[in-house]
Amino acid sequence: MSLTTMELFSLRLATNSFGATALVFGVYYRLYRRADLAFSCVVINLVTFLLCFVTHRSTLDLGFALGLFAVFGILRYRTESVPVRDLTYLFAAIGVAIVNGLPAESIPTALWLVANGALVLVPLLLELTPWAGQEHRALLFDEIALLAPGCGEQLRETLRRRTGLDVTAVQVERMDLLRETADLTVYFRRGSPRPKATD
Repeated sequence: MSLTTMELFSLRLATNSFGATALVFGVYYRLYRRADLAFSCVVINLVTFLLCFVTHRSTLDLGFALGLFAVFGILRYRTESVPVRDLTYLFAAIGVAIVNGLPAESIPTALWLVANGALVLVPLLLELTPWAGQEHRALLFDEIALLAPGCGEQLRETLRRRTGLDVTAVQVERMDLLRETADLTVYFRRGSPRPKATD
């Protein structure tokens, strides 16, 4: 590897590392405290960057390499329930890697810098909007009498008291009249403690 290529690699790697760190730890981890997902985002970002940077200098087609990587990623992450927002941050981390791993001649420097900034700043700005501060979790609820029409505020107040969450809305997913339980999706403002799996 020539010195020029080495310098380009070092510059792109530094930019990619800065962008991924700002996105994952400056935005995602600061808000959601998911160390496992933060670890995955950083590692996948690095692997994708190296694939993009190295394969465009070899005979291996870049599209084939990324497609193969995506297939393995899908096979892994479909085995467990991952929130959509976590997957969005993972996709953004991959986007940072691809932008920085592209050949230098294929993207102008100004556009390269703007793309890096947008991939970090847009999620941050969206997280600052009021509607982005709402999260949802699944709960098993055992007071189905409160699911009757007209009991909405009483239901929300009961859930606030029993879970400690600032509940804003409730959606009934499934009712089991035999066991007198119901599967609920509870919407609450971010900053509340995580809900219990059962109650």
